[in-house]
Amino acid sequence: MSEAHPDLSLTDVAWLNALARALTRDGADDLVQETWMMVRTSPPAHGGLNRSWLATVLRRFHLQSLCSEVSQDHEPNLSTWRIYRPAPGNRK
Repeated sequence: MSEAHPDLSLTDVAWLNALARALTRDGADDLVQETWMMVRTSPPAHGGLNRSWLATVLRRFHLQSLCSEVSQDHEPNLSTWRIYRPAPGNRK
């Protein structure tokens, strides 16, 4: 993150890193990067950045990643499904 948003200080970046690592260890860098991209492409409408806005953005990205993981874990694998077929003599 060599470029800095005019309102995003190095202490804010360090704070974002700490918050992301508190939420998750594996995807912390990705969360910070996605938050950074949101700052660059869609800053808040009120014009100024504050930590509550940054925290909200970061937490929403974290929730999106959790929901994505859960939905991938619960996708049905049709190759393992068994179809119940009654035995030939048990049909009614």
